Amino acid sequence: MKTLTAGLAAHIAGNATSMATCLKLTRTDGLVFGFTNHNSDLPIGGVTYKTAPGAVMTAIDSKAGLQVDNAEMTSFFASAGITEEDIRSGDWDHAAFRLFRVNWADLTMGEEKLLKGRLGEITTHSHMRVELRGMAAALNANIGRLATPACPYSLGDADCAVVLTDYTAAGEVTAFTDPREFATDLATSSVRLSPSATGVPSHDYFRGGVLTWLTGANSGRRMEVKSYAADGTIELHLPMYSTIAAADTFSIHAGCGKTREADCRDRFDNVIRFGGFDLLPGQDVLRKAGGQ
Repeated sequence: MKTLTAGLAAHIAGNATSMATCLKLTRTDGLVFGFTNHNSDLPIGGVTYKTAPGAVMTAIDSKAGLQVDNAEMTSFFASAGITEEDIRSGDWDHAAFRLFRVNWADLTMGEEKLLKGRLGEITTHSHMRVELRGMAAALNANIGRLATPACPYSLGDADCAVVLTDYTAAGEVTAFTDPREFATDLATSSVRLSPSATGVPSHDYFRGGVLTWLTGANSGRRMEVKSYAADGTIELHLPMYSTIAAADTFSIHAGCGKTREADCRDRFDNVIRFGGFDLLPGQDVLRKAGGQ
């Protein structure tokens, strides 16, 4: 049940209203943005809601059970000055949102809460469309661990606990080939190859690792590494949306093959944290019969 202030309830029940819809977005990097379909900016709760008059929102599909409440907004991002580059680069992935209405003529009346959750699918062809998915969407996520032979943890996360400092190198682009492959000076860098040895990174040392851009058009963005050659050439899993240029700098950390002996034990001295189930019998063993 919605709770409104007496003043706002009386205003909505009147013959004419001066209501404006506001959308507050909080990105995963902590940046906060506010937008409204009113024809001028609205300062609410320490956030300035910028006017985005081109935004068109569908009706909110809301149910009494645990089904996901959702709505769609078209042309909103374009009206708010958010570019296709921002979207394709992942800056807005999983951003939290709060949708509400206010009386723009008297902001002291409070707000009418409409929907809260996270952004869903964003499409950019022909026009920009963003899906607003309610809080119940989180109930659709799978919770628990999968019993797989390989370790499910990401290198350096809380479950793995490997300190990445010695396995991280700083590099610079020396030649640009295409949006996801380029030459670097990493062939002369020094990293930890094993618990007792350091040296230049070997072939595919950074495979499966993460590259973070420090300067250039992609500064602050990250991408997983698909392959690494001993001459310093890097291939990313996906192309960077912004142009990569010579002299762009980055940091990159080693990848992990997720195996017990070759990686957790011999490479990172972290076998106690191995999270895979490589000794668990598979279907082929369970289905054996007689002398098979």
